[in-house]
Amino acid sequence: MVLALSDVQFFKAQEISTSPVTIRLSGLAFHSSLAVRNITTLQGSDSLQVLVHMAPAVSGMSGSFSYDLVVPASVDRVSFGEEKALIWDRSSGVVKPK
Repeated sequence: MVLALSDVQFFKAQEISTSPVTIRLSGLAFHSSLAVRNITTLQGSDSLQVLVHMAPAVSGMSGSFSYDLVVPASVDRVSFGEEKALIWDRSSGVVKPK
């Protein structure tokens, strides 16, 4: 299962560096029986999609995440989840989720 932005409590995206552009993404999954397994990215020609993969919770795993994402110079937009919710744009920076 891939976490949707609408299922993240306390989601935060903040630019922590400008050279190279680095964004810290953090939050807590609303799914109490699931935990974060890993975080991957898919890169398109000018975009990057962040996918937070969930798994059944076991001892030592958590539903919270904090991930530092280095944005390649060729990327103009960063989205979250399979729904590709826009969270960062090179021209305006961090975008507040709708």
